[in-house]
Amino acid sequence: MIILEGADGTGKSTLAHYISGVYKYQPFHCSYDKKWDIETYHRLILHTAGKLEEQAKVPVIIDRWALSELVYGKQFRDGASYNVEKIIQEAIDAYNPKFVICTNDNVQQNFEKLKEQRTEMYHNASDIQKEYLAQIATGQYGKKYYNYDYDKNNMVDFCSKVLNLQENAK
Repeated sequence: MIILEGADGTGKSTLAHYISGVYKYQPFHCSYDKKWDIETYHRLILHTAGKLEEQAKVPVIIDRWALSELVYGKQFRDGASYNVEKIIQEAIDAYNPKFVICTNDNVQQNFEKLKEQRTEMYHNASDIQKEYLAQIATGQYGKKYYNYDYDKNNMVDFCSKVLNLQENAK
């Protein structure tokens, strides 16, 4: 299981599409709606992904998850709606996922391009990226995150060397 986190415009979805296409991972893309019980939603995503891997032997990649609830909740509400540290520890204990934080120096420029295609609820992706990095630096949300920089890392090399993925036979 791979869990991708990071601000909009950092290459999470691009990396998820690449991994799901080349390495045959089942992608899950987490969304947000203020009407949802986001903790239940995140738990369902986690355990559905875990069961898919355990029982069907299908590897899974989750595009945005619990750390996003913390970061975006802190930026736009009074904080996360649930105990993010607890659910991340639950994920580590149950499934030992590989966490990837996606960042890049051009996050704001990339975000501006995305805003032309969709409605966004905020204006500064650089601040969001800083918040992700600050939260990860605390060590409270998992001790090991791999850093993927869309503009600096070669996707193929990153997947094969850092994530230890091997391309499926074609």
